[in-house]
Amino acid sequence: RIPEKNFEQKEKTVFPVEYVEVKRKDSFQTLRRRIISCPHIRNGFDEEEMFKIARRSQKVRELEKQAKALGYSYAGQVSGEHSYTDATNKKIYIQKELSNNQAALEYAYELQNAVNLGNKNINPFVKARKGEFKNASEFATAALMIEVEAIITSVEVANELGIRNLKAPFVKPMVKKWKKGKITKTELREKVLKLVEETAVIDGMKARDYYELRYKLKYSK
Repeated sequence: RIPEKNFEQKEKTVFPVEYVEVKRKDSFQTLRRRIISCPHIRNGFDEEEMFKIARRSQKVRELEKQAKALGYSYAGQVSGEHSYTDATNKKIYIQKELSNNQAALEYAYELQNAVNLGNKNINPFVKARKGEFKNASEFATAALMIEVEAIITSVEVANELGIRNLKAPFVKPMVKKWKKGKITKTELREKVLKLVEETAVIDGMKARDYYELRYKLKYSK
């Protein structure tokens, strides 16, 4: 979720836009179903309604304050396959071909990205420029963890608001276990990271392979 013109700003979404509910849980890719052909969504979601829905969540309100303090702000809707956070200009863009509910969850997702990318101690691209990673694998893990945190946040908000999260349906039971104290936050992150590594694809490559390649091309000496 970082713009393609600048690798440190945006990456293509690593999860499908929407899922069809089936019993298979082995691959996110088999569940992909586009929603851009839906006439009632094609012209964009209702921003006022989206904010109204999102701000019912205490988590979203807290993230908004943190993102604002870091200089980030919502900049509008974009047409295409994904929402994204522009870390250079500190702007958040949400995919227009979404329902109000799903746009609200995307907003939560990108707010979490903004907060993490705005933290120089977490932002993997800033750390890579400083030479703080030993190798490409270490960088890839850090980059994927940004997405992991955003996924967990979007599921948390979905559960809080009683909205079905179409983007990461298999993460919901993991988050519930964490909330009930059955697993730790570290264990939750590890489980979601494993799921991302097994299923996420960026530009036709497995997400980990993609980030490792980018590190070798851009940061490796």
